[in-house]
Amino acid sequence: MSNTLTLTSSTSYTPPLPAQDVVLVVDDDPDMRIILETILVEPNRRVVAVDSGESALDWMIQNRVSLVLLDVQLPGLNGYETAQHIRAQERFSDLPILFLTATYRTEALVAQGFSVGAFDYLSKPLDTQLLRNKVSIFLCLQRQRLALELELERRRQAEEALRLSAIVFEHSPEGVMITDKKGTIISVNRAFEKVTGYTEAEAIGQKPSLLHSGRHDQAFYHQLWQTLENTGQWHGEIWNRRKDGEIYPEWLNIVAVRNEQGIASNYVGIFSDFSGRDQLRERLHQSAYFDPLTGLPNRQMLFDRLQLMLAQAQRDSEQLALAFIDLDNFKRINDTLGHPAGDALLQAVALRLRSQVREIDTFARLDGDVFALLLPALNDGEDVARMTQHLLSELKRPLSVKGRSFHLQASAGISVYPNDGETATDLFKHADTALHLAKETGANGIQFYTQAMSVRFQERLELEDDLHQAIETEGLNLAYQPQVSLTDGRLIGVEALARWHHPQHGSIPPDRFIAVAEDAGLIGALGEWVLENACQQGVDWLANHDRPLRVAVNVSAHQLHDGGFHHTVARVLKETGLPASCLELEITESMLMETVDETILTLERLHALGVQLSIDDFGTGYSSLSYLKRFAIHKIKIDRSFVCDVPEDSNDMAIINAVIAMAHSLNLQVVAEGVETEAQLDFLQQALCDEIQGYLFSPPVRADEIAPLLEQEFVVPKRIIKG
Repeated sequence: MSNTLTLTSSTSYTPPLPAQDVVLVVDDDPDMRIILETILVEPNRRVVAVDSGESALDWMIQNRVSLVLLDVQLPGLNGYETAQHIRAQERFSDLPILFLTATYRTEALVAQGFSVGAFDYLSKPLDTQLLRNKVSIFLCLQRQRLALELELERRRQAEEALRLSAIVFEHSPEGVMITDKKGTIISVNRAFEKVTGYTEAEAIGQKPSLLHSGRHDQAFYHQLWQTLENTGQWHGEIWNRRKDGEIYPEWLNIVAVRNEQGIASNYVGIFSDFSGRDQLRERLHQSAYFDPLTGLPNRQMLFDRLQLMLAQAQRDSEQLALAFIDLDNFKRINDTLGHPAGDALLQAVALRLRSQVREIDTFARLDGDVFALLLPALNDGEDVARMTQHLLSELKRPLSVKGRSFHLQASAGISVYPNDGETATDLFKHADTALHLAKETGANGIQFYTQAMSVRFQERLELEDDLHQAIETEGLNLAYQPQVSLTDGRLIGVEALARWHHPQHGSIPPDRFIAVAEDAGLIGALGEWVLENACQQGVDWLANHDRPLRVAVNVSAHQLHDGGFHHTVARVLKETGLPASCLELEITESMLMETVDETILTLERLHALGVQLSIDDFGTGYSSLSYLKRFAIHKIKIDRSFVCDVPEDSNDMAIINAVIAMAHSLNLQVVAEGVETEAQLDFLQQALCDEIQGYLFSPPVRADEIAPLLEQEFVVPKRIIKG
């Protein structure tokens, strides 16, 4: 199998050159895919990124590819195996493949890569300019090959290819040298002149041996040419000599260009001057130890500095502290305004807070919206508390980003040496534990680590494990709170509410175990369990009573924004046999507004199934009423916070009247939650509310306690019936 750029011609029809180059990026790191797309995108060039070798092969079956950037380390098929599969297809035998690797390029790895068809290697962290240059050059060579296949005359093909290549070669910072089939130099670019010191006039007509340094013997060059003749290419590090006599290292890539008879007509050498390795090491250091967005030290540098500071603190019997600082509600800003605005805000935060710390302190960005502050040489814990509080106060001052003003809040968790740990790992872990507690106890708070906090965190982990098992083993149960019609006073529906009686800890409040489920990634499984069991119970009621009973189930944000949620609902309805009209899905107002367009599509799909849709906790979110008519909903549930102070609070009464009037104008029904007094009931009846739910009628009860209520013809005194 040859990797040579083979030039062919044919009198049969050949499709014209594509309008744009297509670069296929194969890397399992989502951040690296984004970086590569950003670096490589240009006019007349399309960049497609996939996360595995299998995905790359599937995509290439139906699409044209000009060049492949292939990560060596991939899940499933690795880079070498993927390259072998690509080369196994005849139409990709000449396709340029460039390997990306985070591993040092040993001769064994290089040989393995070239044996499966690689054209070149690029090391991570990436040199942006080098990447652009190599991709441009190989794309140019690829386009040259395609262009030459269209031509009928070999001489005009070669001249046109060199003309097209000259544009890229002439302006590339990499040296380029083109020889004829005998190895005589026929063209060089400006970078060649700059690196070697030889002018174009001095180089043309000479052999590449003009640059020989004397460090390589004849056997080395013999092997080079043998490889070039057999495979059509040679890659490696070589020492050459400039015109002034200085010997320098370079990475050289030689490619043979063959004519339609398969005979080498030209050789193209592309080389990078490696004498600037100090600058390269500096770039690698910057990439390894500093956050690219903010320029702050990253997690690795913070950890390294913490280890050094610990040794000094131990020697000098001093204290030091580590504080983790997490911006509150940053995700909402990011989702609302977009990632570019979020990135700009993080940069502004970094700039402001970095200016507030001492020179001996280290202010770093760990990831996302989490920053860290390392404070050495402390007198006592109050020093770090004062400094951390000062930083949180600085965040409250307006930050202007992209024409918008932000007032931020943050939470902080602090661990102190030696009380909270004597190793960098322990202090990292304990600061993170303290931060979790600070977030739990409320925004804009500071928490110090204590042993009690560690115990509480461990209990939280155990609770997660117990909840996971409870979901799998039916260790949960459902309670049902009745919903009553104010039209005829009949029980028309129930809201299904998850309950958990822990074997050791007794009844766990819903707000606690639901929060645990969300943090542990169990909310989807919990929501599906509730949906399945509530629907099955609805079927049982329907089988034993002569009238249908609507079952309302709360939907989590995870379920709503899962693209396949409507499939889950359809499956559960089919498996249980519950009529779709007997199922109501309750979605909070704030969830609706997180991703409006996607939410509208999801609601339309659920509406098409025939289920009822309601907005829960209406009035507590931040939606615009202009969006309300776009959502495929049937009902609005007024939050209990507006009902509890009726009729004492005239403002709440005005809000409820307005909501009911607005809903009815949109042909939506209204349910009032938290109804507990006769006075509240009287007001809601006069306001023409459609349904009520609350302790005045019934608290949440077991399923078997619903049946007696269904047997009653009128479950509420007739005097409350509207009209």
